[in-house]
Amino acid sequence: MHCFSTCVARPFADALALAKQTLERYGFAVLGQVDVRKALQGYAAVDFGPYVILSACSLRLAKNAALSTKDEIGPMLLNNLVIRERRQGMVEITAVDPAATIGSLNDVDMIQTANDLRCRLRAAIEEIATLAECEPVPRAQAACPPSAPTGAAT
Repeated sequence: MHCFSTCVARPFADALALAKQTLERYGFAVLGQVDVRKALQGYAAVDFGPYVILSACSLRLAKNAALSTKDEIGPMLLNNLVIRERRQGMVEITAVDPAATIGSLNDVDMIQTANDLRCRLRAAIEEIATLAECEPVPRAQAACPPSAPTGAAT
């Protein structure tokens, strides 16, 4: 899986707020927020740090898609960002590359939309790193080592 990822040396709440503000500046609306740690408390005997999933949608692309006759484009417009504390004071922010999710689809409009989303998400992740005064890094080289293998990075 191809992801955009960065680690920031910020408290979790600050990193979460920074991610939301940056997404909004890039034209994304945060449509949902899931506190994974809280949701799993009653189901799993696993204790881990703060872990939130933000579901965001590009408003401009959603508007264009609403006018489209292609029903398949809707699900692709929702992008999930994972914000998780890797260790005290280090927070990883990761998003799946939307262009990687369309696979071998042969639809020029959908490919163009996915590439637009890719550019917006990559820029947002890079801006988060800049605002937090750190460098975005490929997931395989992240300063916050993953607790389990998660796939290749771009």
